[in-house]
Amino acid sequence: MDSEVLARARELHTKILAEQTERLQALQSELDEAGFFSTRGGFERVATGVQRLRDRYYERNLEDAAAVEELRKAAEARLQAFDRAAHGAQRERLQDLADAFAAQRQTELEQLVTSYIATHLGDG
Repeated sequence: MDSEVLARARELHTKILAEQTERLQALQSELDEAGFFSTRGGFERVATGVQRLRDRYYERNLEDAAAVEELRKAAEARLQAFDRAAHGAQRERLQDLADAFAAQRQTELEQLVTSYIATHLGDG
């Protein structure tokens, strides 16, 4: 009886490791695809998928925790770069708008736009 339970446990362990490996490979493929098409949604899906993988198996139960962490860092770095680029373009447009308000002596509107830039888009 004990050997049967042990055999089932080994079988389940092997299945779990195979599922982890399969999911990690799928996430890596999604990251590669998101990079090729440069889509923010793709990077978000990878970051979310990695977090779900970590939540499901916990860090200490992951067969290759280092690979999972590396994938997480890569997805988050790409998301941050994507957001910095988008924020930079927004910041430029809004700064142009603030400058136009300043030229027209619309100080309240200029301050409103400048405040929005500082609060939501940072220093750049």
